[in-house]
Amino acid sequence: MIQHNCKNCVNLFSGKFCNNCGQKVYAEKDKSVRHFFDETFHFFTHLDNKFLRTLYLIFRRPGHLSLSYCDGIRNRYYKPLSLFFIGVILYLLFPFLPGLNLAFLSNMVNFKAQGMTLISDMAINKAAAKSISLKQLAEIYDSRSANYAKVLLLVIIPFTAIALKLLFFRKRRYYFDHLILATEASSVTLYLIFFILPFILFINGQVFRILNLKDAVRSGDLVTMNVIALFLLIWSTAAFIKFYKLSFLHAFLKGILFLFLHYIVIYIIYRLILFLIVLLFI
Repeated sequence: MIQHNCKNCVNLFSGKFCNNCGQKVYAEKDKSVRHFFDETFHFFTHLDNKFLRTLYLIFRRPGHLSLSYCDGIRNRYYKPLSLFFIGVILYLLFPFLPGLNLAFLSNMVNFKAQGMTLISDMAINKAAAKSISLKQLAEIYDSRSANYAKVLLLVIIPFTAIALKLLFFRKRRYYFDHLILATEASSVTLYLIFFILPFILFINGQVFRILNLKDAVRSGDLVTMNVIALFLLIWSTAAFIKFYKLSFLHAFLKGILFLFLHYIVIYIIYRLILFLIVLLFI
């Protein structure tokens, strides 16, 4: 059998693929235009099928992707972190909602209400150091924070994993395991809140306006948000039963605690980190 020196890692091997890094041995026919388009077509069709299949899976069978991934079954599905990355990229390209980002003044009000006056004082000191008014600082912050907010969605995952680690410390699982489930849960939240929810709210709004029920728009939105919260509770309960092997009641109670901790991660910790990072780069 012919041996080759891998052009990627210089490993000596036989066959079509390097046994060290996995790179394929390319022949002259692989440089044809037809082969280029064949590979490109195969890549995108394979990507789409795998991505959509995995996206469907995380909503239909909560916790299954994470359990399979932690058990070593990985080629069958899209990687959990890659699934989340695709959601962030799609959100960057098609921002249907402003996301979890708050305007500068809204952040200042929230920090004072939550007793975090040190953070609001930092903003005031920043304005003084830049020799600008607080209003000018707010305008600069609001113009820059949107892009930071989308990229920094990634910080939700490790903090969510910490919440799971605290909730299930008796399970003696690696932090990696909690991290994978946290990624799946964050992906569900991302696709649900930033894609599915805006679509539902838009449809509700159009229906209420057609029926001339303008006063019902707000109440309809509130009902929709409550339904979303209930869905996340049901999803968490099912995921914990599957992943941590809990009874229904135990998983349900843990699901309530998880939603509370997840709320803190998303609406307090994430927004605090976002505010400080944007402020740092002004």
